[in-house]
Amino acid sequence: MLNLTINQAMEDDYPGLLDLNNLAVPNVNAIPTETLASLHSQSVYLGVARTSTEIAGFLLALPCTADYDSPNFQYFKRRYEAFAYICLLYTSPSPRD
Repeated sequence: MLNLTINQAMEDDYPGLLDLNNLAVPNVNAIPTETLASLHSQSVYLGVARTSTEIAGFLLALPCTADYDSPNFQYFKRRYEAFAYICLLYTSPSPRD
């Protein structure tokens, strides 16, 4: 059984989060640290799941007021007054095994 802890992300987590994000390119866009920091500062939640040895995944949720130009986010913004948008959700390939 996989033991995970889930905590709020900290700035020190950014390199690991970006590494996970980059594993999903070209299905997602690579983003620089500055973009992740901006999304984090606007988020309602950025959580990190960890095993005892590595980051196993993360989830970033944005409020409807976020400054985010994703076409998917803009779709919801045009249609709903209030929502939380799951912007990024990743799991590491190794803990899934």
